[in-house]
Amino acid sequence: MQSCKPRADYSKQLATLDSLSKAFDAAEKEFTSIDSAKVREQLDSINKNLDFIQQNYKDTMPKDMAYMLSDYRDVKFPLEEYTRQKNAFYKELSFSRDQFRNLEHDLKNNLVEKEKAEEYFMQEKKAGEQLCRSLNALTSSVKEKSAKFEPMTAKAVEVINKLKEKTKPPISFPR
Repeated sequence: MQSCKPRADYSKQLATLDSLSKAFDAAEKEFTSIDSAKVREQLDSINKNLDFIQQNYKDTMPKDMAYMLSDYRDVKFPLEEYTRQKNAFYKELSFSRDQFRNLEHDLKNNLVEKEKAEEYFMQEKKAGEQLCRSLNALTSSVKEKSAKFEPMTAKAVEVINKLKEKTKPPISFPR
């Protein structure tokens, strides 16, 4: 028995969902390439070093050093964000993939009225694109700041060593 309802053509929406699924895969691959243990170690090291300097540096800080420490603090923000948001991103990716699969099934099998199908598609497309943008931005930021960790830590350790020697740290910290 044939259905009275004509089959809608959702080929464009299905192709878009497929493209977004591939974008999810690429974003997730980059995100999972971040070494979580290394990020945690870097974050712990930055916090420990900044705490030591804050507790032990009693004089007015030279401008160059203040800028250096500000740059060092900037390294930690995306690392903190990654640590805080990592599990939520994985849950959101899983949820979005399930939503895509369900919508794809419904579209392929013409299970949703055309108006509702378009509404659901636009909602999932928008949410999927936003998730990919957020995931890519955080991944990029973590990798960029993580690469600055070693040179910035070396400068902070230099200040710490001077403080431990009870001498004033050097003033020059070229950016």
